Amino acid sequence: MASMTRKISILLCVSFTSILFLTGCGNSSSDAGSKNMACAFVEGYLDNKAFALKDLAEGGSAKESIDFFLSPLLKEFDSDLDSKALFSDFYDAMNTWGLSVDFAVSQGDKASITKAAMDLEAKMDEVAKTCESFGWKFENGWRLGQ
Repeated sequence: MASMTRKISILLCVSFTSILFLTGCGNSSSDAGSKNMACAFVEGYLDNKAFALKDLAEGGSAKESIDFFLSPLLKEFDSDLDSKALFSDFYDAMNTWGLSVDFAVSQGDKASITKAAMDLEAKMDEVAKTCESFGWKFENGWRLGQ
């Protein structure tokens, strides 16, 4: 029960923050706020990964955790096709990673867990380039091994 309450609190906080970003930063003539918000989620991908791994360790599902935290945000980017495509790519990469990790753990296949992590990092390379093309400046050390 406490875990579900925590998830609901986090979801409401993320949704509220999303609304603030979109209303405060974006307008009909500039979609920079929407792009910035999408890139902020990309930059924070390790947090989503950590929540998913925690849920998996507690007997849940990494994919379901990713869906829970990120899928409600997909509609937040409808006003700007570039940020929508970026966030969709990010979401798909995280979702694919979650599904792969769930399957690998169920099979006890440590090599597949490592491969899923490497595949996610490769996809984050691509997504990060899109953010940088939008003018996003990533914090130093936002990625593992940097």
